[in-house]
Amino acid sequence: MRDSKIKKSIFVLSILGILIASYSLYDHYQPIGRGICNISELINCDIVNKGPYSELFGIPQALLGILFYLSITIISYIAFFRDEVNKNLEKILIYASLLGVIYSLSLGIFVYHKLHAICPACVLSYITIITIFILSLKMKNKKPSLR
Repeated sequence: MRDSKIKKSIFVLSILGILIASYSLYDHYQPIGRGICNISELINCDIVNKGPYSELFGIPQALLGILFYLSITIISYIAFFRDEVNKNLEKILIYASLLGVIYSLSLGIFVYHKLHAICPACVLSYITIITIFILSLKMKNKKPSLR
């Protein structure tokens, strides 16, 4: 994959992440049973999105997700689409996306073991951040100066 395609993919995926997290935030405040991804007791956004682990210090996890993906969007825009490319921003993107992968998967595993439910919107978000991380590593491997 060429550099420009990777850059555009990371940017588009970060916007997708904002949309997924925005849906989750919307669903967080809706009455139980209104979510579109409530398929069964196991596959159910409401159980996860309205459960005891849906907030961190009173802040919805989905809002934290929006802020996270917004920061990834801004970093990727500045790092990739400005005239002068800042190598430090590319490193920040790698580390930020790694942090996102670790946080998301840890939260997902923890919530599954505690609530015995899987949120499809959350899984889509996990796939999104993992893909961003992989693509950012691919960018690093193409540029030896980032090592």
